[in-house]
Amino acid sequence: MKLDLFKQLKKSKRAALKKKIIKMFFLSILIIVLIIVSLKAIVATISKMSYFDVTNVILENSPLTTKEVAQYCDIDLPVNIFTIDLDRTATNVQILHPELKKVIIKRQLPDTLLAEIKRRKPVVEIEIDNKYYRVDKNGFVLPGFLKTSNPELPDITGIRSSLILKSLSRVCESGRLRDALEILKILKQTGIFEKYRITRIDVSNYRNPAFTINGKIEVKINREGLKEKIKALSESLPSIKLDELKYIDLRFEDVIIGTK
Repeated sequence: MKLDLFKQLKKSKRAALKKKIIKMFFLSILIIVLIIVSLKAIVATISKMSYFDVTNVILENSPLTTKEVAQYCDIDLPVNIFTIDLDRTATNVQILHPELKKVIIKRQLPDTLLAEIKRRKPVVEIEIDNKYYRVDKNGFVLPGFLKTSNPELPDITGIRSSLILKSLSRVCESGRLRDALEILKILKQTGIFEKYRITRIDVSNYRNPAFTINGKIEVKINREGLKEKIKALSESLPSIKLDELKYIDLRFEDVIIGTK
């Protein structure tokens, strides 16, 4: 009989504990709901306060006025600082300005938005009908064109003009452009680009591309062992009198040097 009494007592304790857990669970849910409702009420109240209306929109390292930056970012003023979706606004800015690689919009309470941007950096240019189109290291063709050449950017030849024009504001899928950018990358890795002026990269011949040093010395290469041959060239160039050269041919086992 004592055993039955013990079992009943134990069972009643479990029931009480279960009831208490359920009560705590629903109480926790009620508290969470009340917090959410309170926060929404607070946000709704704040969003109606003119104190938090945006009066300054700043573009990092730019002299543009608030009105000009707001137009650039497609932000309609006046607007409450808490009602702006920062991520969506940053995405919209990139859509409007594809020349930007990265955009970050931040709040600075109580009334300021700060736009931080990172522009795509052109590494080469391509001439089409006396217009110069710029391309970054990933093959992204920047929108617009320049009427004059940038002497600091190598000129790429051998790519169909239609491919470049169709790829404005996006990545160009030309295999020849990828080859040219790979050659440029190797030239930078080996130090040639920093020490000498690379004026042109010619990929019109798929198997045998070429690049030009100082606007007058053509370096002929092939796709096989490209990196090794350019590295060997970088080690040899300091001992070569470039003024006497017309071309350098790296396509064979022995380097062929053509003089003037």
